[in-house]
Amino acid sequence: ARRAAPAASCDRKMSTFCATAFGTPIADLYLPFDQGMTHAINQTLSSVKRLSPQAATILDLGSGPGEPGCTLAANFPDAAIICSDVAHSMVDKATARAKSQGLVNVIAMVLDLGDLAMIPTDSQDVVTANFAIMSTANLPRALQEINRVLRPGGFFVGTVWQAFSVPLLASEVMMELIGESLEPPAIDPMRSTMTEPRLLDSEFARAGLQASEGHNALHEITFDLGPLADLSAWKSVLISHLAKLEQMEASRHAIREQARAAVERRAMARGLVKEGRLECPGMYRTFCLAKPAACTDAPA
Repeated sequence: ARRAAPAASCDRKMSTFCATAFGTPIADLYLPFDQGMTHAINQTLSSVKRLSPQAATILDLGSGPGEPGCTLAANFPDAAIICSDVAHSMVDKATARAKSQGLVNVIAMVLDLGDLAMIPTDSQDVVTANFAIMSTANLPRALQEINRVLRPGGFFVGTVWQAFSVPLLASEVMMELIGESLEPPAIDPMRSTMTEPRLLDSEFARAGLQASEGHNALHEITFDLGPLADLSAWKSVLISHLAKLEQMEASRHAIREQARAAVERRAMARGLVKEGRLECPGMYRTFCLAKPAACTDAPA
């Protein structure tokens, strides 16, 4: 299994709703998550190099603070790269990242996966989406838009979770803290449509996208969330629930310590603590899809 740099998360959009949680800036909690995605970023880069080595236009959806878009820009210096995200704050971070790396072939813009009206039809050689399609409420619409903006013969490349221990651990902890089952989130990145290849492939096929080399390859990864005793470790596990816990603190003054203790206890029970560090394994799947090339044969 590959071991990633510190931390990971699959719900960075929470940062658009609250700036801090229990005194810690949400952006600070997401930064190590993004750093931990290096393996998946490199897998997407490898897929794009293999499938479309001469790509001149690449649209990266759900870039967050700029990845894998900036990595693609550095490796395709003659290509025009668009980094996009639904959150203005993330687009600002992507712009800053590209500038700090001297990437002159990157622009960043606010885009929703279900509405790519700003992108012309048949204009992109490659569309990428690392852990992004999991966050859309209307997957068929998003895939239709992706197909529309791809040129005939273009490729759609990205990643989805197959299994991830962080949300499972968080669910157990929240069950303990509130004493009842949690309602599933409106957009669940671990829903069966995403974790079962057959179901997701049927959505791809309905959108007119065809499997290419490397499709549905599985990759193991381990996220190092740092020392278990560190004040940010439990917050990283519960990052999608921090707003709710903070609201509860008014009536349950000890909720902060209870949450920390519950994460520590359940992480140890799951065998996720290695030499005092919280290490959460996961498995993700790469998807590699093609928009069929236009037929050039003359009619009989």
